Amino acid sequence: MPPNDPRTQLTHDWLDRAERDLLLARLAISDPLLAGLAAFHCQQATEKALKAYLAWCNQPPRRTHDLPALLIQCQALEPIFAVLRPAATTLDDYLTAGRYPDSGPDPLTAEAAEALQLAEQAVALVRTQLPPDVLPELGR
Repeated sequence: MPPNDPRTQLTHDWLDRAERDLLLARLAISDPLLAGLAAFHCQQATEKALKAYLAWCNQPPRRTHDLPALLIQCQALEPIFAVLRPAATTLDDYLTAGRYPDSGPDPLTAEAAEALQLAEQAVALVRTQLPPDVLPELGR
């Protein structure tokens, strides 16, 4: 990674956090009590990965957790992101589902497993759109 390059560093930092959210989701998914949190971290991984791509493109990401909105921003720059539309819609529900007493039931393990697949797909796509020198070590 080039030293003192703010764009590269910001992209790297967003993607590193996305990778760590995925790691946490993988660890939590095996415990039914943690499935809801696993699904939440899948949503977070996807959000942070999309923001990494936007940072790389010098497009300040909106201060939002709205995955479909972030995806529209990415898709305007690179049409390939359209393949993530179903993932963004599904994962968007896990921002609050089961995290608060009044936010509905916790996602089930099967739902968390689907969320993990979708988040892995999203992070993998973002990685293909970035140069190797900005990719964090965790996912290499």
